[in-house]
Amino acid sequence: MGQARSLIPRRGLTLADLRGQFQTEAGRLVAQFRSDPTARRAVQLFAAAGVAILGASILRDMLRYGDIHISILSPFSLTRDHAIPELFMYLCEATCSAACFRSYAKTGRKAFLFFGVLFAFIVLDDALEYHEVMGRLIAERLESASRSLDSQNLGEVVAWCIAAVVLFPPLVWCIARMQRDELGIYLVFALVFAGLVVFAVGVDLVHALSKQVFEGHERTVKIVGRLLGWVEDGGELLMVTVAACVGLLYWRNTGNSGQIATG
Repeated sequence: MGQARSLIPRRGLTLADLRGQFQTEAGRLVAQFRSDPTARRAVQLFAAAGVAILGASILRDMLRYGDIHISILSPFSLTRDHAIPELFMYLCEATCSAACFRSYAKTGRKAFLFFGVLFAFIVLDDALEYHEVMGRLIAERLESASRSLDSQNLGEVVAWCIAAVVLFPPLVWCIARMQRDELGIYLVFALVFAGLVVFAVGVDLVHALSKQVFEGHERTVKIVGRLLGWVEDGGELLMVTVAACVGLLYWRNTGNSGQIATG
């Protein structure tokens, strides 16, 4: 706890403090990428795969919109279960979780433990469809709760809130045991997770609202829905790709010494 207190100035953390911590941590990861050929190849592989899969998925949808069907692109659906994009997302999420657990085992930093648990939950959510199933159960009891959002989307938001309540105590416990210079790790992963939430939850809500806004204009609803679908699903895919890359860089950065390299 003494280390945690020494990390935070008595005046409290300012925006400049947070920016400085983030820049230091990001600089450390960039230095790792530049100096470590193995890390660089791994990150480049994940990044290239993510961009290629997203590109193939968008191309598939655009061609199908024009009633052109190419069989080789069929497995690249962004919305179909067990298609290539979904399986790649599983791989990215599991990679990030495993890398975080490994980094925690080497360094003892609780930030890695928390984000390892968080991304493990994300893998399970995607695989078991927790928020969709829970959303449907809650929606059955909220049929008339909102006229601006359909009950399924409202139920999914409640399901995410329940998950947040469950994950909040471990986060508090980890932060309470924060080691010196560990804040930057939280900030880096928090930014990645925030991006994931924006696409997975925020854009999904905008998508639901758009159906209400353009009600009665079927063609507009279809076009807007398609565009928002690309933004939502494509954004999720890119953010979990970033998460995997960050996790791998930390995996390599911690090395065998159990200490985070300063670059």
